Formats: sequence, structure tokens, C-alpha cells
Amino acid sequence: MRAASPVSRDGISLFVAGGIGRGISCELTDGLPENWRLESIPAHDLVTLSWLSGFSGLSLWRLLDARNAIEQEGVTLVNVNGLLNLVAWAENLSGHLIPHGDLPDDFARPGSKSLLLVPQNALRGLRHAVAAEWNPRRVRDVEGRWVRVRKLDKTEFREDNTALCMEVSKTF
Repeated sequence: MRAASPVSRDGISLFVAGGIGRGISCELTDGLPENWRLESIPAHDLVTLSWLSGFSGLSLWRLLDARNAIEQEGVTLVNVNGLLNLVAWAENLSGHLIPHGDLPDDFARPGSKSLLLVPQNALRGLRHAVAAEWNPRRVRDVEGRWVRVRKLDKTEFREDNTALCMEVSKTF
């Protein structure tokens, strides 16, 4: 990894793991430049994140800034299911990372350390919503070969935007 340019103030590197059901462990030998973040995400979660309407690199940046601000206030978010799960949690909370109305008044007292557990299955609903919106599937082309397709955009009909294709083929 190269050091940040003198013009850069901050940076994010995404480590995308593409293994099939195997764990991975890596070590940084040189460390990260100052104000540089490293996040890891499995390839299939990155695909889901890239299909999420309204989510961009700037959205990721803001989410990570919010997580850092929360940690500076003495609250640790315990999120064992990865970056996509954190995004889904924020989506469920209308862009926030803390469920303000659900916490006791003395939750984060000055000088204390608090833990907030992010639900492990927050990403389940997000994955379903993305699949319903983009409807990825395979269809036969004019020569009889199976090809991958997905919607290019939303339709004018709301029920079509959330309808999953129930067509099942013998060959995938």
C-alpha cells in the first residue's frame, strides 16, 4: 500500500475477499498512513452494496465517520457481521447508527465505556430488498444459452419494483 499523497487528507482502502467459505487473515507490515482507514468486505457483500440505490462512496465515508465519532464518545459498536451489516443497520435507523429512542438516558455517561450490539441479521432485509429491486436471474438468449440479467432501472409500477421472479430453470 502506498502512502497517501501530500494533497490527500484522508483515505479508505477496501480489502475485498473473494474466497469460497474460507477464512482469511492478513497482516499489514507497514501500517496505514495517518487518517487512512482499512475496511474489509466479502466480494458478494460488495456486489450487494454496489446495487444498493442511493449508496455511494460518499455514503460509506459518512458512515465510517459516524462510527468513529460514536467511538470517540466512549461507545463501541459491536458489529460481528461486517460492513454490509453496518450499512443495513444504518438504513434501518434512517441513516443513524444509534437507536436514540431505545437507549436509557444514562447509556453513555461521560468518562464511561459503553457497548452497543448491532443485530447480526441486519443485512438480511437489505439483501432481500436489493434482490427484489434488481431481480438478478438467468434467462435463455436467442441461441438457447443461459445468460445473467438484471433490471437496469425501476419501472413506473410499484408492484413490479418489488416482485421477485419466481421462474425456476433446470440449469444454472
